[in-house]
Amino acid sequence: MEVSFSVVVDLIFFSILVGSSLLLFIMLRGYGGSIGKSFGIIGWGALVFGFACILEKFLLQFFGSYGSLISIFKNFLDATALLLILYGFKSFLGK
Repeated sequence: MEVSFSVVVDLIFFSILVGSSLLLFIMLRGYGGSIGKSFGIIGWGALVFGFACILEKFLLQFFGSYGSLISIFKNFLDATALLLILYGFKSFLGK
């Protein structure tokens, strides 16, 4: 299997994105208490959003014939991430 230049650039950008978001997630989670818990839930939702997008891209690249099933799975992950973020904001604003 041939690896193109765009795939290598995508992987580099993906590793930078994941590293910086994990660093921000760890820093925000360190607040402690209910605010830190809310930031943690919001951070997990953001990471699930990012994971869903990258997973869809790579699954479509390797298993393109199952495109409809992959998009349904991505929509499920997006809905889960959105619920996590909304719950995090609800718990943040509720305090």
